[in-house]
Amino acid sequence: MQRRTVVERIGLILATNPFHWVMAKESPSYDLIIVGSGAAALSSAIAAYDAGQKKILVLEKEPIIGGSSGMSGGAITVAGTSLQRSKNITDSKERFFRDMMLSGKYTNDENLVRLLVNNIPIRYEWLVSRGLLPQNLMASSGMSRPRSHMFNSGLLIQLLRGELQRRNIEIKTGVRAINLLEGPAGITGVFVSRGKKFTNLLSKNGVILASGGFARNQALLSLLAPNMRAVKVVSGIGSQGDGLLMALQKGGYIVPGETIQASFGFTKNPSTIRDFTTIYYSGAIILNKEGKRFVNESLSYKTIGEVSITQANSSSFILFDENIRRLQMSRRPVDNLLWSPFDKGMRPGYAVVGKTIFEAADKAGLNPDSVNTTVLQYNSFVRNHFDPEFCRSSLTSGYGDLVPIAQSPFYIMPSIAAIMGTYCGLKVDCSCRVLKKNGLPIKGLYAAGEIMGGVHGMNYITGTGLGKALVFGEIAGRSATEFS
Repeated sequence: MQRRTVVERIGLILATNPFHWVMAKESPSYDLIIVGSGAAALSSAIAAYDAGQKKILVLEKEPIIGGSSGMSGGAITVAGTSLQRSKNITDSKERFFRDMMLSGKYTNDENLVRLLVNNIPIRYEWLVSRGLLPQNLMASSGMSRPRSHMFNSGLLIQLLRGELQRRNIEIKTGVRAINLLEGPAGITGVFVSRGKKFTNLLSKNGVILASGGFARNQALLSLLAPNMRAVKVVSGIGSQGDGLLMALQKGGYIVPGETIQASFGFTKNPSTIRDFTTIYYSGAIILNKEGKRFVNESLSYKTIGEVSITQANSSSFILFDENIRRLQMSRRPVDNLLWSPFDKGMRPGYAVVGKTIFEAADKAGLNPDSVNTTVLQYNSFVRNHFDPEFCRSSLTSGYGDLVPIAQSPFYIMPSIAAIMGTYCGLKVDCSCRVLKKNGLPIKGLYAAGEIMGGVHGMNYITGTGLGKALVFGEIAGRSATEFS
């Protein structure tokens, strides 16, 4: 049997759609239909309404709105803010752009990256003007400057939903978009199901797909990232790739060359983003089961994740001291929740603590002598400002001085890499129009947020996912009006 091509195998996935031949009976009509209810979808709805479209429908297949945006860590990466200046941090859009391209190994779409970098300050200031303020600022994956502005993601979704309510924009939950309707003039609506009822919903100005990624679609994940088959997924429940598959049926295509990577720093049995730490960006080191370092901890957590899954039994451990714990708690709200129980005398099962390196290592099931030798050697690297083993010279991506691991107590957390999202997707232009392989847009079809490709390339910078949703959601909403 000949090996099927990727295109042929995606065709098989599409062909298994059990609703494809069901006929619809009713056809309510709207100015614009948006599929999804995360930050990209809600931003699209607001922008489209403000551009003149009044009868807008937002569809969400889950019972609640928010998608992956609502369960994210709330980081929005933006350069040149007043918060940065108040902390004497010099940054610029150009530096942010260079970081994005370097992180993506220059495979990202330069024009889309420019749009993100230039427009996220506008979206950021819009949030601040409505009373949503960042809780903190930190440097994280891929950043040469601290520009990860930490928001409460739940409050962000509440704010956006409030903006929709003020505009009387309708949101329907529990409604699954199954197929795109198409006429001579392009995309004309969606075929949907709600329970056992099926309906055509018509849209005068096309459809915006803001339905997220496909991390929970094992068929697509195995096809596009077979090395991720055994990796755990921590993503929105609705991340099944519905919108992606619908667009592929109409001639859209996935940006070639982009990868799907797991993020390192999760507890062994994660269920949400709140089980994820980036404490290595405050100075922690990462060990294998032999108690030895195996990676430069300042690299992107995607790159660390890629290396970690090659370790024996994919087993890794994060080691840090009291100073590093408190430093990380002050920088990242999620880490504050993760590590504050130790201040209350609690001993959560996801990490162990010891008065000495030997005690902590023994509790973690590691060889105490090996771990102690590793820490002593690493501390000598810190003193000499040179790491000959893995060339770590900063806390993250060239920013921040290394700190020794010396202040008792000491902590060790068994850690794994997990998939938070699929940072690849449909080829779009700078107006968020979904493109065919011949470079022409599919009339009336737009995509924004996690479903779109081209922004991240071969890697991912913290906070650019939520930022992408806000920026390209707004662009898609305007474009659906301009090209109607």
